[in-house]
Amino acid sequence: MTNIRACLLLALLSISSVSAAAEQFVFALSQQQRPEQVMRQVKATIEFMAHQNKGDEALFVDADHLLPLGTFSVPLAKYEHPKQRMAFNKALLKRLKAFADQAAASNQPVSRLPQLLSYVADNVSYGKPVTVVYLGNVLYNDPKTPFLSFSNGRFPSDAYLSAPAYQSPFSAPEGVRFKGMKLYLSYGDSPFFNSAHEYYVKRFYTLYLTRQGGTLHSWTRDTMSLLKNLKDQSPALPAPEATLEGVSTDKMEMIKLGVVSSRQALFERPVESQPTQLPEKSAISRMTVAIRWGCACDLDIYVKPSQDAEVISFQKSKTAWGQLHKDYVTAPKNTLRGFETIALSKPVQLDQVKMAVNFYSGAAPTGASFEVRMELDGQIYAKRYRLNATQGNRGQDAVSVLTTGSASKYTMRIDPRSIVNS
Repeated sequence: MTNIRACLLLALLSISSVSAAAEQFVFALSQQQRPEQVMRQVKATIEFMAHQNKGDEALFVDADHLLPLGTFSVPLAKYEHPKQRMAFNKALLKRLKAFADQAAASNQPVSRLPQLLSYVADNVSYGKPVTVVYLGNVLYNDPKTPFLSFSNGRFPSDAYLSAPAYQSPFSAPEGVRFKGMKLYLSYGDSPFFNSAHEYYVKRFYTLYLTRQGGTLHSWTRDTMSLLKNLKDQSPALPAPEATLEGVSTDKMEMIKLGVVSSRQALFERPVESQPTQLPEKSAISRMTVAIRWGCACDLDIYVKPSQDAEVISFQKSKTAWGQLHKDYVTAPKNTLRGFETIALSKPVQLDQVKMAVNFYSGAAPTGASFEVRMELDGQIYAKRYRLNATQGNRGQDAVSVLTTGSASKYTMRIDPRSIVNS
């Protein structure tokens, strides 16, 4: 009897030690892909789990709706062969097959990676180590907040990370909420605008994760490369630059990258050497305005294309009349020292266009000097200006100065004709 008790105690201790060392995985899958693509991901992840250690578990999650699909468990006894372990989890395999069969590719897939990681922290890990494997689009897109979409070269400034949760879905207060969380990510067919766009999106998500105690271990396109990194237990990827000029700002704005390919940027093209006398009611079919400055400060451009048009600025970077973006020539850019550019998409009457530049933040002991360049139907015009303020006012009077012409040392209203005739 004593020997039986000793053997039973030894068995219980063995099971306990296995359970204590068990690893927790979360596999997040998206249905917004081709069915055969999702099925390949299902087979590959199940095959991976079938070879894991006894006691390991993987929760499969619908990443689109943040709903659990079921758990794959590696039994503690009997089931040694991978096929036996798959048979043990046959109910889950059936649900995952149905999940893949119902998949359908989307041109604008919903993608909420920050909410997924928060879901795991609050419902799965509870502060304990967890390995999260995400397979899907990484360009944030929530139909409830379309202005925060990462599509077409857009990404958030760092201010969204430090903002409170009621203001930002990317709120990431520094702490240990994600402590022990390892993220392995495969971005699949995510339609990055270009390599610079991918750089900034990856950097933003890495900061979102690491600020809360987690680590990013894989950022790759295909599933098999991800699973190889997972199998090899690849170390955390190098930390990104903590601050970047033009991105690490306290201004919550969605930054839009622009590409100059077939032509040079405004600040690289020759300026008209002679003043041009445009007709009083001149119609312009193509108009682009850009600013650049040299002080350790942040300036913003505001344009109201016509009397009935909305103002285009960082506060509303895209309207029916045009869009604000950061123009550059080479990629990737690891800093956004580039030019604030507003490109209008409709013909305008030059006498109706209102423009202003605001000193948003930073310091300029001798005032903030800046240059405005303007393209009118292929011709480039330029003029330099100075704001007398030595620090910014966060755009408090920018719109009123733009629309009424009232005086301010922080905001200067600019007549487009003064640039043409300079």
